[in-house]
Amino acid sequence: MKTFWDAKLLTTVFCCFLISVFCSIFLSSYVMPNLDNTELSLAERVRSTSMGDSETYGRYALGILKHGTLKNANGDPILEHVPGLPVTVALTFGLFDSPRAFLVFQSVFFFLALYFFLIKAGSRFPAPVLVLTALIMALHPLMIKHFVAIMSDLLFSSVLLWIAVVLWKDNLGLRSFLYAGLLFGLATYIRESALPLMVAMGIGFLVKNRRKYSRPVIIMTCVFFVVLSPWIVRNYIETGRFIMLSTKGSRLFYLYSIPSTADVYKPFAIGEGHDYKNKLERANGAEGKRSSSWDGNDRDFNPVLNGIHNYISQPKEQAISAILKTIALLDKPPLLGRVRSQAAGVSISIFDACFYIFHFATILFGIVLAFRKRSNPFFYLPYLLVAQYLQALFFWSEPRYLMPFYPFLVVISLTWYWVKWHEERITSNTMVSSESKAVRRRFLVY
Repeated sequence: MKTFWDAKLLTTVFCCFLISVFCSIFLSSYVMPNLDNTELSLAERVRSTSMGDSETYGRYALGILKHGTLKNANGDPILEHVPGLPVTVALTFGLFDSPRAFLVFQSVFFFLALYFFLIKAGSRFPAPVLVLTALIMALHPLMIKHFVAIMSDLLFSSVLLWIAVVLWKDNLGLRSFLYAGLLFGLATYIRESALPLMVAMGIGFLVKNRRKYSRPVIIMTCVFFVVLSPWIVRNYIETGRFIMLSTKGSRLFYLYSIPSTADVYKPFAIGEGHDYKNKLERANGAEGKRSSSWDGNDRDFNPVLNGIHNYISQPKEQAISAILKTIALLDKPPLLGRVRSQAAGVSISIFDACFYIFHFATILFGIVLAFRKRSNPFFYLPYLLVAQYLQALFFWSEPRYLMPFYPFLVVISLTWYWVKWHEERITSNTMVSSESKAVRRRFLVY
C-alpha cells in the first residue's frame, strides 16, 4: 500500500507541476503584459500589473547581468532588497534569454520540495489528504498568481518545506541542524523574514528541551550567520555601515508605524484591499517630512526612532491599526478586480464567497489547529506563525505572507476533517470490528 500511495503521490505532484507550467505559459502575459516583448529591457518585461516589486527585481537582475556584480542597472549597489531572487532571475535569464525560465525553475523547486515534504508526512497523515494537499497547492488562486509572477514567495515557501523535511525526524542529530542553518541562511537571501522565523524555531526547540537542543540550536545559528556573512561584509564595504539584511526594513518599519485606516486598507474587498499609493503619500507627507526622508537621503531623519514615536504617541489609532493589520494577514487573498461586465462581476462575487468559505475552513482553521498539540505534529509551527504575525504588525501585512505555511496548515486541517469523518463512520456502526478500531487508532493518534 505504501508503494502504491508513493507512486500515486508522485504522479499527482507531477501533474500539479504541469498545471503550474500551463499557468506560466498561458497566464503570465496577463500578469506581465510586456513579458515577450524582446525590444524592452528585462525590468520592463517583468513589470507586473499587480505586484510592484517585480519591476524592482527585474532592474536588479538587469544590473547583475550588466555589471557582473550586485549592482542596479544604473550602477548603484543593491541594498534595498536581499539579492537571492534577483540573482536567480539573472541566472535563468542569462542561460535561457527569457524571463519564463525563472517561472519554470520556481515551480520545479517548489513541487520537488512539496513531494519530499508529503513523503515525510506519509507516516502521520492519511494518504488521500496528502494527494488532496498537492492538488490544492496547484489550484489555489494565490499559488497560481505566483506561478506566473516574478516574486519571492514561491521560492521562500520551497525553502521552508526543505527545512521541515530536514528537521522532520524522531531523533535529530547535529547534522540536521547544520543543514537547517544553511537553509535558513539561503532563505534569508530570498526574504528577510527568514531571520525572525529562524529565531522563532530556535526558541521552539529550546522550550521543548533546552538541555537537549541548546547545542544544536547554537550550531544552526552559527551556520546561519556564516552563510549570511558575505552579504554583511559586502554591505559594509559598499556603505561603511553595518547593514545585516537590507535598508528596506527600517523604512518599512517607519511606513507601517503610521496608523492604518480604512482609507488605506479595505478589509474583505473583492479586489486588492491595500491602497499603496495613498499609503506612500501619507508616509512621505507625515510630520511634514520631505519625500527624500523616506528615500533615506536625509541623514537627520531616523526611521526607527520616528516609527517608535508614532507607536507611543498614538495608542488609540495604533489599536485600530493593529486590528486592520491582523485582518490584512488573515483575510483571504484578493481576487482579480478587473471586472469588465456585470455578469462577470456576479460570477466573481460568487466565487469570492466560496473562496472565503474555503479560506476560513482550511487555512485559518489550520492556524487554530496548529496551536493544539494533539492536532499538530509540527511543534515549531506555532512559533513560526507568531513570528510571522509580529512581522505583519510592525513591517507589512498581506494575505500572501501566510502562503509559505499553506502546506502545513492545509494538511493539518484536512486531516482533522478526515479524522472526524472517519470517526463518525466508526461510531455510527453498533458493531465495531477490530479492523475498524485499528483504522481509528491510525488516524486519531499521531
